[in-house]
Amino acid sequence: MLTIDGETCAIHAMRLEKTTQSATERLQLAARKQLVAVGYASCSARLIAREAQTAASAINYGFSGIEQLFGVVFDAALTEIAAWRADREAEAALFAQTPDGAALFLEGLILEWAAGARDLALLYQELLAAPASFDQQARDAIKAWVAFFDRLAAGFKLEREAGAMMHLMFQAEALYALSRWRPLLERAALGELIGHFGGVWLGAKPRPRGHALATAESSVRIDENMDASGQAQALMAAAMAVVAEHGLASLTHRAVAARCGMTAGAVAHYFRSSDDLVAAAVQGQVAAIKAQASRSSTLKSPQSLEELARILASQEVFEAGDLAGRGRRRIFLATVRDPSRAAAGATVRFAQGSTVAGELRRCMGMRAEVSLHASVLSRLISAAPIVARAHERFGSAGTTLVRGAMDRFVSEVGR
Repeated sequence: MLTIDGETCAIHAMRLEKTTQSATERLQLAARKQLVAVGYASCSARLIAREAQTAASAINYGFSGIEQLFGVVFDAALTEIAAWRADREAEAALFAQTPDGAALFLEGLILEWAAGARDLALLYQELLAAPASFDQQARDAIKAWVAFFDRLAAGFKLEREAGAMMHLMFQAEALYALSRWRPLLERAALGELIGHFGGVWLGAKPRPRGHALATAESSVRIDENMDASGQAQALMAAAMAVVAEHGLASLTHRAVAARCGMTAGAVAHYFRSSDDLVAAAVQGQVAAIKAQASRSSTLKSPQSLEELARILASQEVFEAGDLAGRGRRRIFLATVRDPSRAAAGATVRFAQGSTVAGELRRCMGMRAEVSLHASVLSRLISAAPIVARAHERFGSAGTTLVRGAMDRFVSEVGR
């Protein structure tokens, strides 16, 4: 008698399933899998077709092109995200309908999004980082989050503006919480960030301060005085371009050198390792924003929190921050998928805020403890361009959000 073991049965079942699925269904599943696994920048028609066990030409036949295929995948993901949001909204009723309850819920929401809904979280971030042809889908996705946080604010008996601040914090940490660098340390740091955010921006009771955030920041600190002019600046820009176009795996000294017309040895003179290249690219963005702020305002050295608030909410600084934020997102997503680059991702996450911290010390006194202030503020400010994409008047909507975040900070901390 012929016997078939369980493993053979499973293989035959998988083959049967593949033959009964249509080519378009297999392509959708394959495209989704590749977007999650390697990201938009590293996806190709050949890679997707191989995963779907069909010809690459089937993409054009079934979807008119690879971008249309990605659009279908993103639409399906947004439908799943809407269902996920509805489930979380039902859970919100189980929390105390107070500012303290809102802060606890926000922390849990971020953690569950990054862990329990990780594939959806990655697809959402890929949509935000995708080319302009996907802007309408991204705009619709963000509008749904805006409405969600408006309802949450009402449920927690908060002003609508507090809901907008919760949304900004969510958008920032919904990306960074995908990190797997030091899971326990990062979770503790998130708790400190949300606790501080809740106390200042929601009116929640202050939480005891730990040292997780300070430990994380000191572990990945990069040189705040790094030269961002001349040849170094050109190398930073080249590193960013390589990652944006080809993914983090392609970030090598040779690739950067080819882009700048230099030798790999010359690049290594500035940045010894590829992790140094990542850190330099991130710090170069920070330097560019700082330089833009100085060029765009007569308040080159703000002496008060009110002056700093006006600079950070200016149109020019907002636009520079939007450009830098898109590059940071692409770099960070690439590090999330490569465990060997986790430390580089942590640099992106925890080096953020260094410029704001320096300006806060200037305004509040050099001995002031500004780390939590700066870390939360930088996240709110960096997320403003994302949320502003849901509005027709992109720039004005974003600067209004930044101004609201700064005004609340000044009123609570600057008293």
